Amino acid sequence: LRDFIEQDVHHRGIAELTSVDDMRARKAGLDAHADAFVALPGGLGTLEELVEILSFRKLGLHQRPVVALCLRGYFDGLVAQIERGIAEGLDGESVRGFLRTTRDPAAVVGLCERTARARLTPSEGR
Repeated sequence: LRDFIEQDVHHRGIAELTSVDDMRARKAGLDAHADAFVALPGGLGTLEELVEILSFRKLGLHQRPVVALCLRGYFDGLVAQIERGIAEGLDGESVRGFLRTTRDPAAVVGLCERTARARLTPSEGR
């Protein structure tokens, strides 16, 4: 968001910084350019974005990997909530596979790559 840049609340090491007007435009841009989605521990905004992308996966709007870096058990509660939704019949068993978690930062990229490869059919991406 432009306000973050003006307040100097952005990561300076990013090679290409794109400025957008609002959160909807930000999320649309992330969705349009992402090969995978990785969530790091964060606040309500992170949780909202993660749940939205999981919802989009459930609706069949994408098949890209979604990985959460679960440092100190940060996303354990979300995983438990997903399991509860399945147990109570609110979501199907397939939802369980939408979110991959790891406690190992070095494993995040590999997990994204393995999940992406597993979903490719012989005619895609080879």
